[in-house]
Amino acid sequence: MDQAAGDMPRLLTPQEVGEMLGLTERTLERWRIIGEGPRYAKLSRSTVRYSATDVAAFIAVRLKANTSQ
Repeated sequence: MDQAAGDMPRLLTPQEVGEMLGLTERTLERWRIIGEGPRYAKLSRSTVRYSATDVAAFIAVRLKANTSQ
């Protein structure tokens, strides 16, 4: 069981993700409703968490070298 816990991705709160991305929690909520933003886990009716790996992937696919991309 200890090994499985070590394999768990770090889970971030909407507040942490908002701070990382410079967004409000409300924007993240709106993105969840319309299917935008990083993938998330809904752990209970009122608990949402984001995998740090998924947030990093969300950022990675949006990296641009110039404005024409």
